[in-house]
Amino acid sequence: MARAFGWEAPKLAASIALFLISGLLEIIGGWLVWRAMLRGGESGGGKQEAAIGPGNSSVPSTSSSSSPSWRGSPTPPRASPARLWLLLPGLACLVLYGFVPVLQTLFAPKSGEGQSQQSNATFGRVFAVYGGFFIVLSYLWGWLADGTRPDRGDAAGAGVAIAGVLVAWFWPRGARAVKG
Repeated sequence: MARAFGWEAPKLAASIALFLISGLLEIIGGWLVWRAMLRGGESGGGKQEAAIGPGNSSVPSTSSSSSPSWRGSPTPPRASPARLWLLLPGLACLVLYGFVPVLQTLFAPKSGEGQSQQSNATFGRVFAVYGGFFIVLSYLWGWLADGTRPDRGDAAGAGVAIAGVLVAWFWPRGARAVKG
């Protein structure tokens, strides 16, 4: 079977899919927690209105009254069914996200010889490369879910990030490593 930089096509596809799954789990989980804590479960694309502050009975206001504000106080917004319906699946996504990158060790090529072969999917490499995918997926999710369209600077930065991590991930590994 054809190999590109030591990668077989099915393993290459599985590896990319795992990065995408990791990114979606973390972004969706984080977005659900964000919505629950800042918007109280309310919908509203593109608006950054918080479910905290003046006029919200579930959280102390930011007015000059004697009660502290949420941002300046350790008192979080009170639990509500709308918040829990967002928090619980959000937390579940974040927990699952923690396990998915480990699967990269099943697909990445190995380096070394004989019994001493080790996966090129080391912790630092997997999470560094995942970071590039996270950047691109974050912009896309913000655009699709909240209506915040990335500008040219966002697109350029995301392009540089994904190009850089793809070089790092698919670089042919051998006996040579960066020596510090």
